Amino acid sequence: MEKLSADTRSYKSYMGKTYELFNKVAKEVVDVQNLNMNQQEAERYFRHYKHFEDKQDFERLYEIRERKHQVEPNYIF
Repeated sequence: MEKLSADTRSYKSYMGKTYELFNKVAKEVVDVQNLNMNQQEAERYFRHYKHFEDKQDFERLYEIRERKHQVEPNYIF
């Protein structure tokens, strides 16, 4: 019987882009969200999510980056 497999990692690429919230002080990724919006809207989303009123304070501490999907080949041996 032939084994069927579904690659769910490629499903996320159809649903939007994945953005990560990077803490500049700690130099680590704090949060990752799959959002159906552009870079500026994602920045507003994370700023609201972290409850920052001032944009300059947010930009001093955090950076929004688009995360590249690393799709591994789906080989069955």
